[in-house]
Amino acid sequence: MRDLPVITFEVTNICNARCTFCAYRLSTDKKEIMPFKTFQKGLDQFLDVGGKAIVLTPVVGDPLIDPGLFQKIAYAKSKGINDISFYTNGNLLLSNDNYKKIVDCGVTRLDISIGELDKKKHCRIYGIQEQVYDRMLKGLHELLKYNKQKGERVRIIVGFRPMSTPNEVMNSPDFKRVLQPFLSKRVTINIMQVFDNFGGMITPKDLLGNMKLKKPYSQKYYPCVRLYNAISILPQGDVRLCGCRLRKSRYDELVVGNIFKQHLKDIYAGTKAKKIRENFTKNKLPEVCKACTFYEPNM
Repeated sequence: MRDLPVITFEVTNICNARCTFCAYRLSTDKKEIMPFKTFQKGLDQFLDVGGKAIVLTPVVGDPLIDPGLFQKIAYAKSKGINDISFYTNGNLLLSNDNYKKIVDCGVTRLDISIGELDKKKHCRIYGIQEQVYDRMLKGLHELLKYNKQKGERVRIIVGFRPMSTPNEVMNSPDFKRVLQPFLSKRVTINIMQVFDNFGGMITPKDLLGNMKLKKPYSQKYYPCVRLYNAISILPQGDVRLCGCRLRKSRYDELVVGNIFKQHLKDIYAGTKAKKIRENFTKNKLPEVCKACTFYEPNM
């Protein structure tokens, strides 16, 4: 089997936002937080299959909601994992000095997902109250300032999901005041204007302003690359072939095993996983994959 250099640990599927472009508000899954024993066992097995990097971003949810997040990161660091990344919406950066912990714990890359640095628009896109925006903005500023004091240890990417044009995003007063002074080679931005559909759950009526949906592939002849490089471990040890998207539930036909019953290396190269990948060439796609616009062929 090929090595598995990167894996996603879904440390929680709980979120504190209800973004218009995200399927979180449509998911039927029960809310979970990954126990430490699951993370520990999964990481140990991951190292057995050539593991190098871990991602702590769930399909839907925010990692900072997990009270054991930094314990998990410390364990990964103690085992020699030096490439650790995750996404957050930034709502909890101020809580418990999380912004300091992120910089000090050994996280190598942090992606911060923001609608816009405009209170009214951001709250509308992310489904939050205005006081949450204020805390997010202060937390973002404290993070950028502390990271700079520490020599920009963390690669920070602020990803905008706006309803406005890029020019309007970068000319907002909060952008110029809070973010612009810290932009550098290690602190950058990107602006997303085309969104995927979460297996068909997100439709044009969910989007705002200048947001658009990505056009789907007319045919999917090859297995998706994420069936190989976006493997995820769910909170109770279930292994799912895609850690990126869902349709209603993560507990679907892409779940191919459990690390408490079978070793990760046998799950990853097992009959069930192999059949799902091969079925793409026969036009027999899992339900979640049929309408997914996040598809990328493994060629």
